[in-house]
Amino acid sequence: MKRRLTAASLLTFLTLISVNASTHEPTETCQSPTDGYFGWQFETACHAKVRGGTSKGGPVQLASQPYEGFRSTQQSYPSVKQQDISAILAMTGTYRVGFDFMEIALYVENAELAIPYRSWGTEYVHVVEQSDDFISLQHTMVMVFEDENGELSEPMVMKHWRQDWQYEPASILVYKGKDIWALEPLTEQHRQGVWSQTVYQVDDSPRYGGYGKWQHTPTVSAWESSQTHRPLPRRESSVRDDYDVLIGNNTHSILPNGWLHEEENYKAILGKSDNPTSATKYIAKELGLARYESIADYNINSGLDYWQRTGPFWKLVRAQWKALFEKHGELKVKRYTDEGTPKFVEFFKLAESLDVENDEAGAKQKVSDAILRYAHPVETR
Repeated sequence: MKRRLTAASLLTFLTLISVNASTHEPTETCQSPTDGYFGWQFETACHAKVRGGTSKGGPVQLASQPYEGFRSTQQSYPSVKQQDISAILAMTGTYRVGFDFMEIALYVENAELAIPYRSWGTEYVHVVEQSDDFISLQHTMVMVFEDENGELSEPMVMKHWRQDWQYEPASILVYKGKDIWALEPLTEQHRQGVWSQTVYQVDDSPRYGGYGKWQHTPTVSAWESSQTHRPLPRRESSVRDDYDVLIGNNTHSILPNGWLHEEENYKAILGKSDNPTSATKYIAKELGLARYESIADYNINSGLDYWQRTGPFWKLVRAQWKALFEKHGELKVKRYTDEGTPKFVEFFKLAESLDVENDEAGAKQKVSDAILRYAHPVETR
């Protein structure tokens, strides 16, 4: 019999998924101190107990290779842009995902190496909007858990991150530090032939943006971003506060069995100007890998049902965030209310409670009110 996951357990999972272990643990002796990780073969601290997700997922069947998305990138196209589009769309589908992050360099004397982070998920990635120069991909977790008795839970659905791709963008949305995001124009030279990627958090508030060109070869299509700045992710902000911003680059590669998202991040303390490019102090460097392996015959019906119910709501949310940035150019966005409620909790509840189809005007007002509880224009500095 499958165990049902309630809305309360979903919110608990969202809140605690990244806080089940501290960043640092006392040094101890172990047989294989860095088993499964590269770069620290002489480190004596035991990292066998990584932090991150401790749950176990149900069985999945990997798709036959090469999967359809990869084959599409290897076809002939009339233009490079069309081949770029095929690579972006190749990231759609259903995947088993492994998330790994590990510090590889410490820049501060007597610093203690952070414990590597490892988690997992099963995700459904689909197109929520597409035009000639724009593609929006939504990630949705559809996860089944296996308990200590081998019993499987009902599927748990969680709206995850979103990535928007814009061809030759006039501007990109960048993180300025101290919870401030801004639209910054690109020169004509920088725009030519590039795609920007803007990443949004689970509640559709902004996270980071960058731009770059897709490169296509007979064996791989890959996109590498410009340098991006982003706030601490939940896996870090829940356990440490000794730095202000991640500064790094992202690479997306389309592979025969799925795709790979690589991150090269510097953990940095901002200078007095709040500008990540000025008087910045770096404390560590980490590498991150998210492996998206294509899976077959996985039941995503609960994820499809979720988007059938809530898709109109999230479309309103996306539109209102876009309108706010186009109007003001720069916004300060809080993570919590003054009472301490996380932003995503409020939006997830609204997604389930608002009836957009029968009361669109009322839903728009409630979405606007909710966003303005967390976001406001930045005063002239």
